[in-house]
Amino acid sequence: MRHITIPAERLIALALYSLVNEGASLDADGAEPVSGYMVARQGGLVFDSTPDVSVEKIAARIKEHVDSMRFNPYADYFGIWRDNETGKVYFDISENVAMSEDAIRLAKVRGQKAIWDVSQNKEIRV
Repeated sequence: MRHITIPAERLIALALYSLVNEGASLDADGAEPVSGYMVARQGGLVFDSTPDVSVEKIAARIKEHVDSMRFNPYADYFGIWRDNETGKVYFDISENVAMSEDAIRLAKVRGQKAIWDVSQNKEIRV
């Protein structure tokens, strides 16, 4: 089991970044991936698309759940993604997959809406 050492404050900064951009991912040491495709695992947090969504509210929810997620054996990456179609913000445990075909297959099996192409810095809907 890998121990996640990212401080909650770094994850909150990630939440702020996701509200401005489409999202981001961090590994156990706080580094971002440089290649591959990000695929969320099932579960995670979803923040409503209401105008009430704020960094403060996201930060509070992340702080509530981050400790239980730190010891998840499958926690390769923490990811935050903003769905432009719904406005919802997702905070997930994600996996970096080398091949797009494998990432798309995994996303479909996991019931995910999209994967993230790290190299192209873009969403791919599945």
